[in-house]
Amino acid sequence: PLEIAVDIIAAATATGGVSLAEADSIIVGLTETSIEQVAADASTTTVSTVATADLVTTTGGGIVLVTTDGSIALSDGDGDGLAVSAATGQVLLDARGDAANMEISANVTTFDGAITLRAGGAVNQGAGVDVVSNGGTIEVLAANGGFTMADDARLMSAGANIQVDAGASVSLGGVHALTGIVSITARNADIV
Repeated sequence: PLEIAVDIIAAATATGGVSLAEADSIIVGLTETSIEQVAADASTTTVSTVATADLVTTTGGGIVLVTTDGSIALSDGDGDGLAVSAATGQVLLDARGDAANMEISANVTTFDGAITLRAGGAVNQGAGVDVVSNGGTIEVLAANGGFTMADDARLMSAGANIQVDAGASVSLGGVHALTGIVSITARNADIV
């Protein structure tokens, strides 16, 4: 993975995948920057770049975002409802560290791959937020915390298995696996 040290990340590619490693906490959202472009006469002109939002692959490739010791917050940077979208690849979001949480405030989708969401702490899935795999399994691991879904949040596969494993309680919204198997484990508390 490409090692980065930023507060907010957005990346989009038409071909290939996105693989990023952050040392501490990170937000997936909207990035919009401006730079000073240097001309041949050494003068500068402020140039704005095109805004980039979310983590997106459009024709192929997976998405990997890993923190060494920090939380991951997924937000919708451009108003399309998505934070992470892989057209034909796998998705791994891994917030490492015992207290590293994952806050999912916008949809995570892949049209032909599996999704793994891991946090050393808790995983929280916000209101109206869907995690959808049309071609693979979904795994959610909250190693030292709970997994909490808003009432109208959903985990959905197109017939593949879904597994949730939490170190504390599990509070579910909707879980839809069609013909797939669903496994829910709360190691030290209730499942509601």
